[in-house]
Amino acid sequence: MEKVNFDTVEICEGIHCKDCGWPIIHACVNWDTDLFPSQEHLDVYPDDEIADWWGYCSNKTCKNHTGRAWGQSELDFAQRG
Repeated sequence: MEKVNFDTVEICEGIHCKDCGWPIIHACVNWDTDLFPSQEHLDVYPDDEIADWWGYCSNKTCKNHTGRAWGQSELDFAQRG
C-alpha cells in the first residue's frame, strides 16, 4: 500500500469539545457506509450518510467521539476558543 501524499486528518487548532474540552479532529472520510455511520446515528442525523468531511472529539470516552458530518456549519458539540 502506498502512503497518501496529502493530509486528510487534522487536529483543529482552537476548536474543542463543549462536553469534555478535548480537541476536535477534522477528517476526510472514505469508509464503507454499510458499516459506519450506524443506522442508529442515521436515524437521528440522516444527512450524515453522504458526508465527505467528518468532525469528532479526540477523546474516545466522550459521547461526541463518533462525531458528525462537518459541512458548511459548525459542529453542534464544538466550541472555538
